[in-house]
Parts: sequence; structure tokens; C-alpha cells
Amino acid sequence: MDPQEHPQKPKQAWSKLAIASEAFQKRQIIMKCEWFRFPWTRGPEMAPCLIGPEHLGNAVIGVTADGTYTFESRPGVREDLHPAYPESLVDTVIEARAGRLLPLPARSGRPEARR
Repeated sequence: MDPQEHPQKPKQAWSKLAIASEAFQKRQIIMKCEWFRFPWTRGPEMAPCLIGPEHLGNAVIGVTADGTYTFESRPGVREDLHPAYPESLVDTVIEARAGRLLPLPARSGRPEARR
């Protein structure tokens, strides 16, 4: 995917994301609809997205200019999937992201143990 590509119009992207959200709901996974700054967005531009639950590592799913679904399967690696098969998107996201938790913030100091 070319970083210079512009996303689809938000209305078209939202309709594709609604289809993907329904596919996740069939598997009893609730996705949040939000705005996100993807690599193809510029400056203050944002694109609509779905954000997964914590047990899927808060996966962010977007729609590219050509209408394919995209998400980050591993840090720095984006995976694109054909929109005709939203069920395969669900399977792929689960396989790539299940059990991936965000790192906990580092603690600066630990309280001393009570005696």
C-alpha cells in the first residue's frame, strides 16, 4: 500500500466497517467504531476504523482507498484482506492478534513490602 494513497470517502468506509463489525459480532467480539490516523492519512486527517477488544491487542482495522481491509498483524507489518470475505478478516485478526496484550507501563518505584 502506497503511503500517499487517500482513504475512501468516510461514508463508504463506514459501510464496509459495519459489515466487518457484524462479522465480528457473529463471533461475539465487539468492536468500537472510532477515527484513527493511518499511514495514508496526512496531517490532521483521520479515517474511520474498528478497534478490537484488549484480548485482540486493540487491533485497529481500516479500509484503504481500493476498498480492502487493513490491520497491523505484527508491529510495523500491515496486512490487507479482500472485502468480499469479512469472515476471513475475523479469522485472520484472531489468528494474528489473539492474546497479544499491550505492554504495561514501567513502574518508577515499587512500594516496600509491609512487615
